[in-house]
Amino acid sequence: MPEPDLARSLWSEQLSEGGDVEVPFKEAAEKAGEYLNTKYAAVFDALDIDSSTESIDPNGIADRFEAALAVLADQYDPDWGNWKIERNSEKDSLSVVAETQTIIVGMKRASVQPQQLKALFSHEILVHGLRAVNGRKLSESLGTGLPGYLDAEEGLGVFIEYAISGKISEKIIDRYVDIAYALGQIDGKEYSRQELIDHAMNRAIARNDKAEDKKTVEDIEKEVYAHVNRIYRGSLGDESIGIFTKDISYHKGFVEMGRYMQAQIDNGKSIEEVLDFLLTGKFDPTNMQHIAHMNKILPQTPTLAAKLVH
Repeated sequence: MPEPDLARSLWSEQLSEGGDVEVPFKEAAEKAGEYLNTKYAAVFDALDIDSSTESIDPNGIADRFEAALAVLADQYDPDWGNWKIERNSEKDSLSVVAETQTIIVGMKRASVQPQQLKALFSHEILVHGLRAVNGRKLSESLGTGLPGYLDAEEGLGVFIEYAISGKISEKIIDRYVDIAYALGQIDGKEYSRQELIDHAMNRAIARNDKAEDKKTVEDIEKEVYAHVNRIYRGSLGDESIGIFTKDISYHKGFVEMGRYMQAQIDNGKSIEEVLDFLLTGKFDPTNMQHIAHMNKILPQTPTLAAKLVH
């Protein structure tokens, strides 16, 4: 199974035919990060990241998200006041449910490092949540997602994580490569759930040994089991290997959103124009049917959607 360098090289080949993984979208990511850090400075302050020197547990994540939501409702858009945090004792993940305006924080999930929290918040709230808030103002479908929007939605979320943190998350690379390994697409052998757990655990421990901010063994185990459970979602993954492959499509969305944003900047668009448009609702800006819908539903500013198409 792949070591980190191999995983990154496999990812890079998909993005730029063997080039540096960050190069194709570097300018767009840097500008997006600067824009979001400036616009949402008060929200990020509410996350109170700088005061924490240790990892933040699930309750701490929920508390900080609640504080940041309060700032969003008070200083940005009162519609955020309709959103709530749900602490779920059975889940090991964090998710946004646009239909019920709920952020679910699994109490079984691993703790996060302070700087990871900022990227996580940006992905979940400033992409998934904000597109729902803005989309609901225009139509129900833009609040929950136009048909075929999901790749762009998740791709944009990953891209914004990259913009905020300055690097592509290892968990995204691991997920992309480990799905391929579990399917037997790398070395011709399908891997069982336990085999993948063993490998992922060894990889996580090796990384932790080199990291400045050490994770606890308990957090490593939680992260690994959540990661592997996601890949084998819907099957035991023992004698009969069944893999949840949908996450591979998120890689496609990341590439498309990165290329789209960089192309708009290269064509002279400002990052404010590009991001504000992308965050208008849950749609795919590379889908011409979605763009036609946006032109119909934004009659006062039809040129916005049109000028961002290339």
